[in-house]
Amino acid sequence: MPDFTDIFGEDFEGILEQLDNLTPEQEILLLAVIEKATLQAEMLEIQIQTELISMINNGMTRQGAEMAIKVDLKKGGKLHSQLTNYIKSAIVEGVNQSSRLGQYEEYDLDRGTFKWVTVAGHRICEDCEKRAGDIGTFEYHASTPGKGLPGAGWSICKQYCYCVLDPTGDISTNVNVPTESGIRERGA
Repeated sequence: MPDFTDIFGEDFEGILEQLDNLTPEQEILLLAVIEKATLQAEMLEIQIQTELISMINNGMTRQGAEMAIKVDLKKGGKLHSQLTNYIKSAIVEGVNQSSRLGQYEEYDLDRGTFKWVTVAGHRICEDCEKRAGDIGTFEYHASTPGKGLPGAGWSICKQYCYCVLDPTGDISTNVNVPTESGIRERGA
């Protein structure tokens, strides 16, 4: 294993110490976020290489193409936008999933039942709409084929899902958030 302090500097020692205090669930979540970020970096590398080859094939010199890509990344071009979207996606997903993890830890996941509640500001994706009011154990929601946890990526709305699992069964099947709230559902 690499010495992360050599790579990131002495300030990273405190972070490493905190990593030792993670619960197994938090560690799984963190590793998933890191794995996704790694894959997104690899995809961006492929997009950059594809753009470079395309520019060269269209008559640019390698040096000119490399310069154009650097300008794109610095000035907010197509590749820069893709990088920004990858970063935003990873942050949104990490925050949403860590929030959900904290909520789930409050309840007995092995014995309790949870009701699927849709949360709508503008619209709800058809996958989540079908799940509204669906009641089952946490394992049922997480592992049944064609189903999944809110924001886990199984539905059309992917990690932008605002639905929740209600452990009490007291919340309405559909919660409407006023459209002027600023919440915007992506992917639905």
